[in-house]
Amino acid sequence: MRILMLPIAIGATMIALAPSAYADYQLDSVSVSAPVGNYGTGCTYTLTATGMYAYYTRFWDNGVPLPDDAKVNGSTVTQSWKPTTTGPHTLVAHVNGDPTDKTIVTTVSNGLNLGSTCIGL
Repeated sequence: MRILMLPIAIGATMIALAPSAYADYQLDSVSVSAPVGNYGTGCTYTLTATGMYAYYTRFWDNGVPLPDDAKVNGSTVTQSWKPTTTGPHTLVAHVNGDPTDKTIVTTVSNGLNLGSTCIGL
């Protein structure tokens, strides 16, 4: 009887200690580049997400997916963001299989593009 119990106990321990399937897909962080003044319409910013599977990240702005022009470098993905509307914006970085999205909430005002720089008023 003891011989049969040992493999069962080892198997149960391995299952209990196995990492969650979601752990591999979680993002570590998300950020948006700092604005000159406030965030402004027509100004371009960089969204950045880091995590083991950053390659699978999609970015969303107020529930709308951003155009998929993300650039991946190892565990970091960057995406341009050019807001077109003023008001509150909820920016989300999402990886399929990750139960917890990373979110940034910010406010966008009218932008003034001066050529070499763009300012949120």
